[in-house]
Amino acid sequence: RLKDQLRRIRAANPELRFVYLLRMNPEGNVYFVVDSEPASSSDASPPGQLFTEVSLQLKAAVASGSPMVDGPASDRWGEWVSAFSPVRTSQGAAIALLGLD
Repeated sequence: RLKDQLRRIRAANPELRFVYLLRMNPEGNVYFVVDSEPASSSDASPPGQLFTEVSLQLKAAVASGSPMVDGPASDRWGEWVSAFSPVRTSQGAAIALLGLD
């Protein structure tokens, strides 16, 4: 269901290439929770895949649940300007960052 919702966000705006959710594991590594790519795509980031090219600023944003804009920056998928917004529980706790490239 989440994958379909992210796919629909991407389809609604042709300026977007990737839409995804990020979290941080207990070891302090940023990882993909889900993305908008079809599972068969070579650009898909399966759940749990570490985001090894994460910037220090983005890592801090994921840790704190803070919104941010990053880039232009390059990674294995290309060169991007990315926007990140926290996904919060009804109590206000940040549980992930929504990424838009």
